[in-house]
Amino acid sequence: MNIEHYRQLEEKIMGITYVQGKITKIIKPGIYHFIIRKLLKGERHIQGLLETQLQNIEQTAKVLNTINHSSRTQLAEIIKDYDRNLKELYEYSRQEEELDIELYNLKIAQNKLSETKNQNKFLIKNKKMNLERTISEKTHIQNNLREYIKAKEEEESIIALEEKYQRRTLHWSESFQNKLQLIYSHLQRTRNLAETLSEGNNAKNLLSDSIGVLNLYVANAVRNFTQGIIINPDDHNVLIPPETDVTPQTYLLEAEDELIR
Repeated sequence: MNIEHYRQLEEKIMGITYVQGKITKIIKPGIYHFIIRKLLKGERHIQGLLETQLQNIEQTAKVLNTINHSSRTQLAEIIKDYDRNLKELYEYSRQEEELDIELYNLKIAQNKLSETKNQNKFLIKNKKMNLERTISEKTHIQNNLREYIKAKEEEESIIALEEKYQRRTLHWSESFQNKLQLIYSHLQRTRNLAETLSEGNNAKNLLSDSIGVLNLYVANAVRNFTQGIIINPDDHNVLIPPETDVTPQTYLLEAEDELIR
């Protein structure tokens, strides 16, 4: 139902009211007396007029009843449509309210989700920073451990080299002492032999010269041996410097040759 239909229905109702008013004005006690007088006087045309008016009244009444019934029917339909529209409007309003509530809850959920995402980003960032710091510290510890192991290996290598040097030095020292003892033993035997077999000053002078030569060789050997020991960095072998290139055995052989001469 639109506004135009309501307006037309209102005009019909007003028209019915208007017709009813006209009928009420026509049907008055005076007209009945007029009709009766005319009938009594024998005026037949009055009777025809009355019949015509009566027919018109009956038709008007029928039309009025039809209009009233139609109006009541249309009015009932209008009320029914109004009730249906009102219910639909109420249902729409209720659904709209439910949608507003759902939209409000959705906004709250979105805000919570955004807050949770921000918190997760912050936690992930902190965990990443802590992991990077841990990795850095672990790398630093590994580097320190490598340096410590390297220093330890170098220290052990130096200690092993010192022990090797000490062992070789001790070996050469013992060997040299043995050779010196052997040289002095030969000197003692030579001195005893010279004292027993010596004849004259020439033999004594020769023996003294031989002893002097031997002492000189022994002194040079001790000095060169004690000051000339070096460490070869390639094979760590104990060597005699190239300028001397002699051993205690060399001095011993030279001394024996000199005694023989």
